[in-house]
Amino acid sequence: MNGRFWYTACEPYSQTTRCTTQIWATQVEFVGGRFVGSTGWKFNNLTYLPGMTRAQWSQNPLGQTGTWLSDEGRRWRTECDTAVTGNGACRSYIFGSLVQSSQQADGTWTHRMGQDRPGGRGGPVRHRRPPAGLERGPSSGRRHHAVRRRGVAPNHPVAQLDRR
Repeated sequence: MNGRFWYTACEPYSQTTRCTTQIWATQVEFVGGRFVGSTGWKFNNLTYLPGMTRAQWSQNPLGQTGTWLSDEGRRWRTECDTAVTGNGACRSYIFGSLVQSSQQADGTWTHRMGQDRPGGRGGPVRHRRPPAGLERGPSSGRRHHAVRRRGVAPNHPVAQLDRR
């Protein structure tokens, strides 16, 4: 999709099926007082396939509108039944810092740290294609279904579920 490589793997989860999508990308982190980039398969989003009722999601923070902290102390915001999600669905966003990188004319890079906010969407980013043999996606011992998507890339949420 848009010349990018995407990888989706689905597996049983609780009473439904959870699909994890990864993208071949360069991720920049602030480590040890400096910005460090690494290129490889990076987490993009989770999607929960239809299969559970609204009542079955009632005790899960991914299934109801609100903000919450994960066990790891990360802030999340979930919205359900909005114009963004559509009726009977939820979308969750994790709060995180955004690092914007830009290459200067001399080849050096400038990095800027953004605020703690949900989603962290930036502008277009160009990435190298994965090395030969990695197009099928990461290996983690699960049954994988490789997907190479084409078309216009939507803005993917961190987690999305269909609640009927």
